[in-house]
Amino acid sequence: MYDLMDRKVAELRTPDRLMLDAMRAWVHTLTLAGEPKRAVAGRFIDGGSSFDAAMTILDRFSGETLAFQRPCHPQVEETEAVLLGLWRLVLDGRDRDATATATLLVDGEAAPDLVRMMRMIPPPRGTIH
Repeated sequence: MYDLMDRKVAELRTPDRLMLDAMRAWVHTLTLAGEPKRAVAGRFIDGGSSFDAAMTILDRFSGETLAFQRPCHPQVEETEAVLLGLWRLVLDGRDRDATATATLLVDGEAAPDLVRMMRMIPPPRGTIH
């Protein structure tokens, strides 16, 4: 995850960039009192249901305020880097490490649920399956 912090978004691998874009769009829409699931519905094969569930866990059970940048921000910030690192752990099937990382973001009891929901998220559209 440290390799992602302060990196330029344009330099990210496509899956990381698409996931970051979805996270920022979800948070931005929620902040504007919109329906965040609608902001990501077309980005995932399942209509964003699993992604929305994972982000909702983050929103409801975070131990502290999680900061996300606007969708147009050119660099990856700390919370975003941790989440992208968590996403990579989940994709690699490293659930134990993913759960440990998730406890940095959400209450301990919610961490396994966050990892389980992230495991269900299909890769963002535009990535190679």
